[in-house]
Amino acid sequence: MLSRIKQNAIANLFGKLVLLAQQVILVPVFLWKWDAEYYGAWLVISAIPLTLNLANLGLGSAAAARIVLELGKGKVRDANSLLVNSFLGILGMLGGVVIVLYFIPEKFYAFGNDFPILNASPIICLLMLSVLLNSLQGPFEGFYVYKHKASLGINLRTVSSGFQVLAIVIALLLGSQAFGVALGICVASFVGTGLYILVISKYLEKPFNYDFSWWCYRELLGNGAGFQLGSLWQAIYFQGSIWTANALLGPAGAATWATLRILSRVGNQLIVLVNHSVKPELRTVVARHDFKRAQNLYSMASVITLALSLLVAVGLAVAGWYVYELWVGQKFNVPYAVWPLLGISLVLNALWWTSSIVYESLNKPWPLNICGVFSSIISVGVMAFVAHASKSIIAFPLGTIVFDGLMTLLIFRGSMQLLDDTWTGFSARAFIQIQELSEKLKRFFNAFLSRLRVQ
Repeated sequence: MLSRIKQNAIANLFGKLVLLAQQVILVPVFLWKWDAEYYGAWLVISAIPLTLNLANLGLGSAAAARIVLELGKGKVRDANSLLVNSFLGILGMLGGVVIVLYFIPEKFYAFGNDFPILNASPIICLLMLSVLLNSLQGPFEGFYVYKHKASLGINLRTVSSGFQVLAIVIALLLGSQAFGVALGICVASFVGTGLYILVISKYLEKPFNYDFSWWCYRELLGNGAGFQLGSLWQAIYFQGSIWTANALLGPAGAATWATLRILSRVGNQLIVLVNHSVKPELRTVVARHDFKRAQNLYSMASVITLALSLLVAVGLAVAGWYVYELWVGQKFNVPYAVWPLLGISLVLNALWWTSSIVYESLNKPWPLNICGVFSSIISVGVMAFVAHASKSIIAFPLGTIVFDGLMTLLIFRGSMQLLDDTWTGFSARAFIQIQELSEKLKRFFNAFLSRLRVQ
């Protein structure tokens, strides 16, 4: 199991490095080829399809979680039926959204006469088609996880993301505006999704042994709606904050908050790296009802993510402002207080994000995501209130602290209860794991210093 976690960790690390490269490279390229106002308008437009992804009703996530559980029981036909029916459901639902967007008149979006991007409808339609293609990967994830090919699936998703980065850079270097970039993203999504599905197809057992049945939708839509609440709160929290910044501070304000969030979320990606490395194994042991091993995995992930978040939080407070100015070419000015606030939010995020994988592994999305919806609404409300009163970007990192603080209070304890764990047991394991981690780090640094002395 540890070897598979290491494989998952390496695959996730590679994926996060690609994502980091995407974020680090694309923002300066965008700001080099476009001005801040046009880039801010692009961010506002691209947030719309991500929000409309709610129309898939969480079928992909619900199907993936249920497929792992069904395969754990040896029910191959049921797993295949879940795959086929959820795939067709996503295709029908999001395909319908793409068709509707194609016929929506331009004036419906009401961006205003001073909005830098004209004729936004075809751009939104292309981006929505890309969202559809990426969503089709969702049901297949369950087979990657159960077949112990999670690292392969992660690597293929990373390749797909790399295609999109390459397409964006090529389009920008060719002088394309928003439409050309959206077209490039759509083509890259088609190639990446095709590769993801093609590779896993050879690991399917009796792939033509399935049923077309409405029971799949009845079974999935309940939990699917719960999973989709995750997309809802993320839309409120992420896209909603971009729209709020645009409404109260203008497109340049939206671009400022988006770039701040990208840089600060480098720390979040480290947390996600750990959790996504552990989650496939956690889902597998939970499917086999091995809760003792699940408890150990959970406490181990919690210790590592908290340690990483503290390190990154200190880095943001000390050097965040300097890195940010170098990165965006001093095009945005932000107060120093933004950086320690983002660091506090990151530490709080580490406390609850690991808990979220427990809910997902046990196919219990409702409690987690109801809390997310509630917290995101309060958070964006705080952002809007403070931004309206102060006209300052500092409103948005304050809102992130509100969100992560509420999520920590609401779901951290519940995750232990789901694993039949106690605070005493969790603390004892965490203490032992901290000692073990400290010893490993100590041995590593001693060995490193010894090699330096020899050289």
